[in-house]
Amino acid sequence: MAESSFAPRMGSITFERAADYYDATRGFPAGHDANVAALFVEVGGLTANSRVLEVGIGTGRIALPLAPHVGSIVGVDLARPMMARLLAKRTTERIILAEGDARLLPLPSSVFDAAVVVHVFHLIPDWEQALAEIGRALRPDGVLLIGKNNNQGRETAFSTLEAAWKAVIPPEQAEHIGLRDDFALHAERLGWRVASPLRSYAYTATDSPEAYYQRMAQRMWSRTWALSDEEMARGLAALRKAIDESFVDPNAPIDIPVSFDLQAFRPPTSSIKH
Repeated sequence: MAESSFAPRMGSITFERAADYYDATRGFPAGHDANVAALFVEVGGLTANSRVLEVGIGTGRIALPLAPHVGSIVGVDLARPMMARLLAKRTTERIILAEGDARLLPLPSSVFDAAVVVHVFHLIPDWEQALAEIGRALRPDGVLLIGKNNNQGRETAFSTLEAAWKAVIPPEQAEHIGLRDDFALHAERLGWRVASPLRSYAYTATDSPEAYYQRMAQRMWSRTWALSDEEMARGLAALRKAIDESFVDPNAPIDIPVSFDLQAFRPPTSSIKH
């Protein structure tokens, strides 16, 4: 598409440019997606009849393995190329797609048993409006499932590289234009009720300093999309220096403990359904 992936459509960051490599950089290692889907079923109390909404469905890394466990999934996303990737992978999964903005969902009220949100609210400037829309679409006894990759292990393994990058790159406002904190810190203020403790599925990922460098060089992360070529060159030079100083073999694989974290919330009892 001609539209820039960084220039937000209606204010939100979209992921058109990431469609070709999203699964390779954000997906789960082979075999782990089924376990993550099982975690969603358990935490959300989902059944074979559950109607599920996923906001920011993307390439379907959550929806495709989850679909066999529920009645149907309706996915909303701004990026057509991302959804095209999902369609190319879909076989018999009951997934319906709609292009739309999370802040004005093209959906009726009070119809979904559960809503799934994974790494979305930080991309939406007025994320509270999107949250209100999700509350509108949920049934009164529905559940909001907030998931995220916990990359503390990767951040620890590459702490010297992160420090080198941040030392020469200005504050990266574009990566987090919306919610920067965990949703749980804001839930009570917004009337949402905690429905489950935070649950985690732990696994091991393999990475290397050189792979880290190449992802940054190819602008695979949204935090690089707004940077100028000069800023990128400065950041990459700092990374290369840090790699040379801190790692004997930059291509040597490193096993990194990571997890996928999930928590459930109930919508405000006073949510307006219209």
